[in-house]
Amino acid sequence: MTDHTRSEILAEWIAGLRLEDIPDDARIATEDTVTDTVGLTVAALETDYGQAVRRAFAGTGGCTVWGLEGGAEAGAAAVINGTAGMARITTTRSRAARFIRAWWWCRRCLPRPS
Repeated sequence: MTDHTRSEILAEWIAGLRLEDIPDDARIATEDTVTDTVGLTVAALETDYGQAVRRAFAGTGGCTVWGLEGGAEAGAAAVINGTAGMARITTTRSRAARFIRAWWWCRRCLPRPS
């Protein structure tokens, strides 16, 4: 038996996952969380910090910056998306509850590394 990295274990689990394996409440919570995150990230691009991070990482590349035409270099896209997304997200009890349910479901279902 070979040792597998956590990434390999997760990738194998995801590759075998079927939509019907995911409980409705976990799927809905995940959809809501992703929609909220992308929407808030796009909205944040025009704020002072959104514009500042875009100026700091100006350039082009093949990776997506949510809400912008064209792309950015991988590291720049990650920083822009992450900065805009995290600075804009307001955690509410409802969003937090949905996130926790989705996280708990994933922890319960993911195989543990050997």
